[in-house]
Amino acid sequence: MIDTDTPHLEQELDNTSKALPLAKYAPRREELGLTLSDIFGRTRITIKNLTALEQEDFASLPAPVYTQGFIRQYAKLLNIDPAHALQEYDDYLKSASAPVFLAEKPDAPQNNFSQIQTPTNKSSHVPVLSVILAIVLFGFFIFLLENNTTQQRTLSAKNQQAAENPSASQEGEEGMAEDASGEPVNTAVLLTGEALQKSVEEIAATVTASGPLKLTIKARETTWIAVRADGQNKEQTLYAGGTATFTGKCFSVNIGNAGGTDVFLQGKFLGALGKKGEAVRIVLPSKNCL
Repeated sequence: MIDTDTPHLEQELDNTSKALPLAKYAPRREELGLTLSDIFGRTRITIKNLTALEQEDFASLPAPVYTQGFIRQYAKLLNIDPAHALQEYDDYLKSASAPVFLAEKPDAPQNNFSQIQTPTNKSSHVPVLSVILAIVLFGFFIFLLENNTTQQRTLSAKNQQAAENPSASQEGEEGMAEDASGEPVNTAVLLTGEALQKSVEEIAATVTASGPLKLTIKARETTWIAVRADGQNKEQTLYAGGTATFTGKCFSVNIGNAGGTDVFLQGKFLGALGKKGEAVRIVLPSKNCL
């Protein structure tokens, strides 16, 4: 062991100052009769780092700024020029960083190139989604346009028919008038429940037919209907201008928008069935349903 009271160990060593590789540091230390513990006591460089220096195990050493300081401090203690050891360490740093530089060159491996291009490949889905969205919006626009055109044609046909044959609009539509827009409106007193059933019964009693009866439902506004005719059920939605016709001896009728719907039995208008948005149920004629 080194006598810690001995000042300046370097003065007790010979004056060898030639540069040596790190692999020669261990023989030099042993030649001077020093152990790793002695070196640690003088430099405070851990034995682990001293061992890595002597074995040129640069990968086990800390950051370059610390390792370069270790080399200079150790070389000074052994009275060695650190130039050769520092050059070795510098060569190691350059070789260790070489793969990073190569990956940035045009002739880099294909896998690196693929990784760089991955975000671009993902973004290629954006144009496809845009095209699909455009097609859906275009289809919806066409649907609205055709629906509006159909309603306009229906209204125009009604107005033309009324102009050419004023009496035709009165066929089977007793108790009805037209508002400023030409749409029919119910003028009868609104009835509900048993009173409504009694009212339509009285109108149905005036209808005569030698065969099956004809029930006609016309929608002035969108409405839901469910009709049971001679045991056969049918449920559907009627839009403004739409008409549904049923034949049979007995009808059970459910209407979701009574104020926007007109009902006829054998062409006979049954009167106002209710308010807009009001749901009603009637049976026509009830005597046939017994």
